[in-house]
Amino acid sequence: MRREIKDLLVKIAKFAPTATPYAGQVYAQFLADKDSNELKLLLGELVKLSKDEARKLDINNAELQVIRESINYLLSKQSKKTKLTVIIPAGGDGGSLFPVTQVMPKCLVTIANKSILQHIIDQFYHNSDLFERVIVITDRYSKAIEENVKQGGYGDFAECKHISAKSVPEVLINLKDSLKNSLFLLHFNDVLIEECDWEHIHQRYFEYRKRKKHIGMLLCSKYYPSPLGIGVIKEGQTDTLSSFIEKPDQLVGDNLANLAVAIFEPDILDYLEIEHKGLFEDTIGSVINAKRTISLYRVEKWHHVQDLKSLYFLQNEADLGFLTRRYT
Repeated sequence: MRREIKDLLVKIAKFAPTATPYAGQVYAQFLADKDSNELKLLLGELVKLSKDEARKLDINNAELQVIRESINYLLSKQSKKTKLTVIIPAGGDGGSLFPVTQVMPKCLVTIANKSILQHIIDQFYHNSDLFERVIVITDRYSKAIEENVKQGGYGDFAECKHISAKSVPEVLINLKDSLKNSLFLLHFNDVLIEECDWEHIHQRYFEYRKRKKHIGMLLCSKYYPSPLGIGVIKEGQTDTLSSFIEKPDQLVGDNLANLAVAIFEPDILDYLEIEHKGLFEDTIGSVINAKRTISLYRVEKWHHVQDLKSLYFLQNEADLGFLTRRYT
């Protein structure tokens, strides 16, 4: 395989001298980590070789075709990523945003001309090489949520499932058969992350999976929204969860905020109990007691739309670039 890749890159460099630096970087990165996202980005630079550039280099169509076939071959070697299923629980009443949520669920509240739910689904829809599908779990307001997802234009990528459940663990128990062989990402419906690099998160998950043999990875942050209505994570070894406290009265030490966004191995389903009131405070506690490793991934800034103050802040922000310009 190494020789095959090298021959292709030599061929690219021969026919396109301006691509030689990229070809060298690609090969070096391939030797370091053939599954690296960095390699994919470098390959993308090679793809930019246009017909106009080729003519300037006196490359004929046959030679250009060889280059493009070689690039496509390299890209195909990088396209076999393990895709994740995304679960978005959206069956709650959203009482914390009352009276706004008197006639609608929290996830359908609009920010920058889109529902919170559509903002969340968008990030996965525009990273479909990393995510297989999105499942939105509904209960009350099912019809309204289904219509909103349909209006998002996601096609078969996003679907709604009606599950009457009292907790997220109960939701996952209902999905156990369909998730038992799948990695999945859980994303609560009132969390918005700024400049979220899902390529890097995906890469880091599998790096940690290989190195730490973890059962899951929680997204966390040093940034705390106010008021403190979140779970608090205590780090043990570097980037590893030590303990978790759900909505403490006060912060202690150098703890991290839980984003309620996490990637899990299907093994996590074995720790679910119907009496668990919450996934993070109860199920994760069982995982910690079983001495299974949970990794941590830090993000810079995020928003928890948990009360009217946080909602109005986002709606009135002069610059909502992280929402309005991410995919334009």
